[in-house]
Amino acid sequence: MKILHAVHGFLPEHDGGTERYVDAIARHQIARGYRVVLAVGSYSDRYDGFVATDRSEGRPTVYRISQLGSYAERWDHGDQPEIEVALARLVADEAPDVVHLHHWLRLSRGIVRAVGSCGVPVVLTAHDLTATCPRLFRVRPGEPFCQRPLAVSSCLHCVQRDAWQDDGVVALNIEAYATDMLAETRACTRVIAPSHAHRDVLSRFSNLPPEAITVLPHPRLAPPTPTTETTPGENTLRVAHWGHLLDYKGPHVLLDALEKLPSAVSLSLWGRADDATYRARIEASIERLRERGVKVDRRESFTSDELRSMAADVAVFPSLAHESWSFVVDEALALGIPVVASARGAPPERLGEAGATFAAGDANDLARTLEALAADRSRLEAMRRACASAGMSLDDHVERLEAIYEASRTPPKSRIPVDYGAKIAAARIRRGFEDRARWLDAMKRSAEAELKGTRKDAEDAFRKAAQEEARLQELRQAYERLLRSIGQS
Repeated sequence: MKILHAVHGFLPEHDGGTERYVDAIARHQIARGYRVVLAVGSYSDRYDGFVATDRSEGRPTVYRISQLGSYAERWDHGDQPEIEVALARLVADEAPDVVHLHHWLRLSRGIVRAVGSCGVPVVLTAHDLTATCPRLFRVRPGEPFCQRPLAVSSCLHCVQRDAWQDDGVVALNIEAYATDMLAETRACTRVIAPSHAHRDVLSRFSNLPPEAITVLPHPRLAPPTPTTETTPGENTLRVAHWGHLLDYKGPHVLLDALEKLPSAVSLSLWGRADDATYRARIEASIERLRERGVKVDRRESFTSDELRSMAADVAVFPSLAHESWSFVVDEALALGIPVVASARGAPPERLGEAGATFAAGDANDLARTLEALAADRSRLEAMRRACASAGMSLDDHVERLEAIYEASRTPPKSRIPVDYGAKIAAARIRRGFEDRARWLDAMKRSAEAELKGTRKDAEDAFRKAAQEEARLQELRQAYERLLRSIGQS
């Protein structure tokens, strides 16, 4: 069997959980005798079609491509017919038996249908909720787990937009996104979800029946490598959290919980907070903890080796969003660190005896959970021992994938021909319109800034003239008083 994996990015340019997962299964599939190629999105600012960038022995051939137009990776720039044509050509050249799609991001939201038009089946692993949400994770301001349908009425004032885009333009883009996502998911030969929780949410918001979605848990990507600090802290509960510090990942919930914890505690908080406002909130909480005598190890960057040397009794991942899987939980379990996670999404069904959960967003419940662990070190030890056996092996996972591929080797559901000439022409017109609108908006803002500056100069001149006039009036009055004084004398 020959397999083509289509994914939004790949190592070393993009290094995330999905990219590492694809790398692991691709190399394992090659070791089992399968032929594997990758079609991946790139940040490159040149469009050269799919270009082979890696032909190393024992690794898959990697073809990279970049989107056309400005501001790639935007939810409303996902219609890229040129990439669909390029992928269809790559499929014709490589002749895979199955295409395994992992994401539309940086590619195009028509690639399932493009591959289907070539007569090749597509298996989709839904790593997140892109098929049901332009923001990918169903997270909106003030609502960390959005339960609204994908529709203009739900998404109009939530999705990212430019200043020049009015409601009419955004509404058209939302309708196009929803139409494409519905067509793409229905055109897949099979859809895989990494957890039952993710299957249920995906089915609920995508109109796919649950029986059309296969649950296949992600594998352990690396053998267990316990941290060098395996002895629990004697009197202090050592708590750790790492990864990007984003509000919907909930590190502030952990910090709030630690402020309520009566037991002695220390914290390792590793990761970067890109949002300045949220970073200030995190740093303020850390300062309050330090004032209470809590030792905080704060790092913005770290390596895998440094993570293996982390001294921690428990890792806390208090995500407010629905987690389809959470690769950072895998990292903790591989390190032999028990996990406390939000009871939302996949963690409750996959932690088993190696962890515990608490009500999502509830700092008081998290504090109670941590306090119970601090008081029961034997339970912590049992959780640590359970880490070694948590999760599916890579070999078992790939075997189950192969069974899904074999069952999918049938003609795709639809081979509707696509008029790519018209699609490409429409895409070019859209990109030209956007570039022109963006340029006009920039000119407008420049003119407004210049007008504001001119108005300020005029206001300054009037104010100065008024001040001089007031001064002149004071001098006139003083002069008149002087004249009267002379006359009287």
